Parts: sequence; structure tokens; C-alpha cells
Amino acid sequence: MRICVFCSSSPDTPEKYLQAARDLAKAIVEGGHTCINGGAEHGCMGALNAECVRLGGKVIGVIHESWVVEGAAFSGIELRLATGSTLHQRKQILFEQSDCFIALPGGFGTWDELFEILSERQLGIRNNPVCVLNIDGFYDGVIEQFEKGVSEKLLKHHFSKLVFVTQNAQEAVDHLAVALKNPVILEAPFVRPKTTAMLRRDYLPSISILLLGFAIGYTFQKKYSFSPNFPVFNLFKK
Repeated sequence: MRICVFCSSSPDTPEKYLQAARDLAKAIVEGGHTCINGGAEHGCMGALNAECVRLGGKVIGVIHESWVVEGAAFSGIELRLATGSTLHQRKQILFEQSDCFIALPGGFGTWDELFEILSERQLGIRNNPVCVLNIDGFYDGVIEQFEKGVSEKLLKHHFSKLVFVTQNAQEAVDHLAVALKNPVILEAPFVRPKTTAMLRRDYLPSISILLLGFAIGYTFQKKYSFSPNFPVFNLFKK
């Protein structure tokens, strides 16, 4: 599997989260999977990359070219550079290169990536499985907000259908492997099956134009004895 990991790149990341990143690296490498992330040198990302490299795993870092110039990229891994004035292209490369996703603790960048993937899963744009590693209750507030969205009927699907939450790295990787083999296809929200009335509305303009064409053809045929060389107009001669 190509597992994309969203996580912190801050040098001030607490040790408990760095250790969680190392544990995840171990589970990824021992499973023979490829780790894809933002390619940074510090934070959970740096710990993840360092441990993957130490264990002999394959790592792909997708990083904006400006951060390479600033020396923020992790050395010793395969780097793929994103360009542009925003992070949009970088996210697209991360998403397109990956089979599944895991979120470790992180900041706005991590949350942005996680929520975009969840939005696309809910809309049926992507069907890639997603896990959240809720280390030391870091995502408890987010999970509570998910529950609020469900209870207020702002989310069509219960969040558990969109994302698997655990505190264990190996459990997260194992879940992704099973989910990829047995994908759950979710119905896109707010899409109603077409009723007979809706079908009539959709096809009425085409039917009206067709009938108008027949009427014009019939009028020309009767008034001017004109019959275009189309078999359908031969019907008017009978």
C-alpha cells in the first residue's frame, strides 16, 4: 500500500507524538508499505521519515519547492516537488499518489488535508480509506464535533463510515489493508433518485423540439408537396 500520512512539521512537537510517528513508521515498513508524506525534517513528519529510513523502508516526500530552498526538506528520501503560489498542487500530488490516509497529530495543514479527504469521501469523489491516530486524546474535540454534525443532521453518514479512529498504529495499518480489499461505497449526500416527474422535466424540451420538427415537416409536405429525402417524412405520404 502507498500510505499517506498527514502530521505535524513543527520542531516543538511533543515527544509523545514523535514516538507515535515512529511506531507508525515501524508498522508501515514491517508491512512492506510505502510511506508518503509532506517531506519535512521536523515534527512528526521528521520522526516518521527518520524511522522509516532507519528501518530500510521506502519514503516519498511531497514538498513545495520553496521549502526545499529554505532547507526544511528531509534529506535521504525521494522528493517530489510541488510548485505554485498555494499548497493546492502539493495536496493534489499527495492525494493522487496514495492509496489510503492516516492522520497523526498536527496543525492547520494536517487538519486541512484530513478534512479535504473526508469531504471528498462523503461526496463520493474518492473512496480511499482514512484513519485518525488519536494519540493521547488529541482528536477528542474533533470527534465530538463530528458527533455534533451527525446529531444535527449536517452529515449524511455517521463519521465512523468515513474515518476509522484508533490509538494504535498497527491497528490503523491493518484496518487500511482490509478496507482497501473490501471498499465501502457510500451514497453521495443530498442526491435524490429521479422521479417520473423529474424525468418528464428533463426530457420534455427534447420531446417538444422533436414534435415541432415533425409539425414543420408535415406543413411543408402538405403545402408545397415538398418531402425531404429522409425516410421518416415518407410517413406523411400515407
